[in-house]
Amino acid sequence: MNITTEQIQDLFHGRINEVDRGDEYDVIKSADVIALVDNCDIDTDDDGTPLDDQWEVLAEALSNAPTDSPRERALEAVEDAVRQLDNAEAARDAAIRDAIEAGASVISIAAAASLSRARIYQIRDGRR
Repeated sequence: MNITTEQIQDLFHGRINEVDRGDEYDVIKSADVIALVDNCDIDTDDDGTPLDDQWEVLAEALSNAPTDSPRERALEAVEDAVRQLDNAEAARDAAIRDAIEAGASVISIAAAASLSRARIYQIRDGRR
C-alpha cells in the first residue's frame, strides 16, 4: 500500500503518529519520516521542514521500503533454524556412517548420538 504525501506531511508535523498499511507492510511512524529527512539527501528549509517537492520523494521512498514486519522476521528465523537443523542432521548422519565404517559399534554410536540402535541402522542404510 502506497503512502501519500499528505500522510507523510501529517506524520512529520505530528498530526498523526503512524500509518498502518495492513499486515503486508510495516507501520510507518513519525520517527521514520523524521529519520529519513535527517539521514537522507532531502532538501529542507531553514527550520528543517522538507521543501514542497520533497514530500513526494519521501512518500515514494517509504512506499518502496522493504517490508520487515515482526511476523516476517519470525518466519525467516524459523526458516533459518530449519536450514541449520537440516545441515546439522546431515552432518550427524555422515558422522554416524563414518563411525560405522571406522568400526565403531552400533551400540556406542547410538549412545553417543542419543539415538536408538534401530535409528542408527536406518541412517546407515539411508532409509530415513
